[in-house]
Amino acid sequence: MSDELDNGDVERVLAGLKDPETGRSALQLDQIRDIQLNGTDLSLTLALTTHRVPIWDDVHSDLEEQLRNSLRQLSSVTIHQTVHERPAQKLGEIGLTAQSVIAVGSGKGGVGKSTIATSLAFASKRSDCKVGLMDADVYGPSVPHLPGLTGKPETISCNLVKHLAESATPAPPQTSIPVLG
Repeated sequence: MSDELDNGDVERVLAGLKDPETGRSALQLDQIRDIQLNGTDLSLTLALTTHRVPIWDDVHSDLEEQLRNSLRQLSSVTIHQTVHERPAQKLGEIGLTAQSVIAVGSGKGGVGKSTIATSLAFASKRSDCKVGLMDADVYGPSVPHLPGLTGKPETISCNLVKHLAESATPAPPQTSIPVLG
């Protein structure tokens, strides 16, 4: 058996890398691309969704370590990083499209669900995400009050409501509303 590496050896190792968001094979999801093996020099592109930006460096170093430990013949490993665009999917009966949905819930009142949801919304907005926030509290919505919004929502169609929060900024610090940064 030869000690020479081939693309099959590399792909067998890469098949074990799971996308941290879905848990599925990153190779099968086309998140590992441009695999080039020149002798003992390996180069590839790793694409992760923007949701995983905080752990990109960890995934990058884990992948490099996995490749070096499994394929000891490699003299160099170059991993380029890029964004893996995942198309939005239609959700619900009215067919809104969203890449992610975060639900904040509890069986108990007064535990800070609205505060957490509002904080997550503003933190996501600061990370350049498009954000929609729905307060489904049957006893009356409190989310509009947290960032200090006033006025009435505007009905766009029978199913969609546009609120004044499109250009909202978090409430001033003196209100003691925790907004994640």
